Amino acid sequence: MLDLVLRSGMVFDGTGVDGFLADVGIQGEWIREIGDLSRAEARRIVDCTGLFVTPGFIDMHTHSDLDLLVDPYSSPKVRMGVTLEVLGQDGISVAPMRPEHVTQVKRQLAGLLGDHPIEWRWRRVGDYLALLDRRTAVNVSYLVPHGALRWWVVGFDDRPATPQEIDAMCALLRESIEEGAVGTSTGLIYPPCVYAGWDELVALATTTAKVGGFWVVHIRDEGNRCLESLQEMLDLGRASGCPIHISHFKVVGRRNFDKADRQVELIEAAIRDGLPVTCDQYPYTAGCTVLGACLPHWAHAGGASETLRRLADPGERARVRAEMEVPDPDGGPPIVHHTTYDAIIIATVVGERNQDAVGKSIAQLAKMRGKEPAETLFDLLLEEGMKVTMIVHHQSEDVVRKYIRLPFQTFSTDGIRGTRPHPRLYGTFPRALGRYVREQRLMTWADAIRRMTGAAAKRLGLADQGLIQAGMRASITVFDPDRIIDRATYDDPVQDPEGIRYVLVNGQIVLEDGRETRVLPGRVCSQTWMKD
Repeated sequence: MLDLVLRSGMVFDGTGVDGFLADVGIQGEWIREIGDLSRAEARRIVDCTGLFVTPGFIDMHTHSDLDLLVDPYSSPKVRMGVTLEVLGQDGISVAPMRPEHVTQVKRQLAGLLGDHPIEWRWRRVGDYLALLDRRTAVNVSYLVPHGALRWWVVGFDDRPATPQEIDAMCALLRESIEEGAVGTSTGLIYPPCVYAGWDELVALATTTAKVGGFWVVHIRDEGNRCLESLQEMLDLGRASGCPIHISHFKVVGRRNFDKADRQVELIEAAIRDGLPVTCDQYPYTAGCTVLGACLPHWAHAGGASETLRRLADPGERARVRAEMEVPDPDGGPPIVHHTTYDAIIIATVVGERNQDAVGKSIAQLAKMRGKEPAETLFDLLLEEGMKVTMIVHHQSEDVVRKYIRLPFQTFSTDGIRGTRPHPRLYGTFPRALGRYVREQRLMTWADAIRRMTGAAAKRLGLADQGLIQAGMRASITVFDPDRIIDRATYDDPVQDPEGIRYVLVNGQIVLEDGRETRVLPGRVCSQTWMKD
C-alpha cells in the first residue's frame, strides 16, 4: 500500500520535458510509482487537479547556517517551495572552526549569519552536519568554506599561505568533503579568502576536483573588473580541472551593465571548450551583504577586533575613507561599493541603540545625525561591533532578465534573515515563476522548473534528488500556476508568497494548504548520500 498519492496533477519531472497529467505515488521517503494510480491503495490521496507537481525547489545559495540551529522549520523557504538549502557560501561559514577562533569569527559573520545566542559546539564539518541531520524541515547540503580552511591553518593574517600551509588546507578540505560536504566555496571580496594567492586557489580547486566536488565562487569584482574576475575563475577551472559555479551571477554599477553580454560570451566559450560552468541568480536588482564589505580588504586583516581598532583611529579611518570612496567621473556623489550612499540601505543592526537606522539609507542616516555619510557608516560599524547588514541597489533589470534565460543558470535566494531582510528571502522562487515565466514569458515552465530542481541537483552531485521519477526521494512542491507570485517588497519584505499549496520533504508533508505541519524530516545531502 502507498502512503500518499498526489492525484491528477500536471507533473513536471525536472528534466525539462513538458508537463504531463499523472498521479504520483509515495511510500516512505520515496517516489514509488508515476502514472494512472486510480486503482492503487493509499493511506491518503491529495487532489492536485489544476496544480503543478514538481520536484522541490533547490536554493543554491543560502545563509541559513546558524538560523537552522535555532529555527529548524525554515519557514520562509518552506513557504516558497524550497526543499533543499545549500549552506557554507562565499567562503565564510562556521565549519571547520578552531574553538579559539569562535569569538572573532562570530563577530565577523554576525551580519551575514545572525548573532544567535548558541554555543558553537562543533569543530569539524562532520560535527556541524550531525547537528542538522534529521533535525530540520528541509534538506541541506554544505560547501567547505575556503575562509574557514584559512582561519584554521593560517589565521586572520593578510598574507600568502606557505606551501606547507597550502598542503594542510588541502588535507583539511579532503577530510571535510569526506565528512559530507559537496564542494568548496570562496568569496574573493571577503577576508580571509581575498588574501589567497593563485597557487593556493589552484591547489584547493584541484583537491576539490579530485574528491568529486565543485568550486563555488563569489568572484573578486562584480563591477568595474567583472570580466577580468570572471576570466580568473574560468582560468582556475582550466588549471585545476574543477567544475566552476558562479554565485549570484550579476553585473553591478551602471557603468558596467554593458559588460553583461561579454560575461555570457566568456562562459559559453568555456563550456564549448569542455569546462563545466554553471551559475545561480536571484531575480532582483539589489544585493544584500554585510556593511563591512564597503571597507577595503586590508582593513579586515587580523579579524574583526583589528577592523574596529582601525575605525576608532582617526588616521586609519581617514585612510579607509580615501580608499573606500571612488570619485564619480560625472561629478556626482562618490561611488561606494559600486553605488552611492543613498542606495545603501541598512537592513539589520543587532543592538537597540541604532534600530532607527533600519530601513534608511546611509545618506538619510547621515543627514539625521548631522555627519558625513562615510563617518556615519564607520560609526555604525563601530557601535554595532561590525554586526550590520545592508541592502545595496546597484543592478539593472535588463541584465536580470538577460541572465534569467541562460540554460546554465540555477536559482538562489542568497537570503539573510534580520530586522528588515531583502525580499528575496521570502519571494525568490515564486517571483521567478510568477513574473518571469507566467507574466513575461522569459522561460517556459518546464525549463524554469528544470533549473530550480533537476539541474541544481545534478550540479550538487545528488543522485536521488531533483527529479520526479520512481526511486527518487519524495521531495516535492505542488503549486497553482495561475496564482503563484511573490508578495515581499523592499518596504515590507516579511510577506509569504501566494500559490504554494503543498511541500513534501522526504515523503513527509511540511506545508499543507499554506499551513506548516512543523515536522522535521530534513536530511544532510552529500554526494555519497544514497538509498538507505
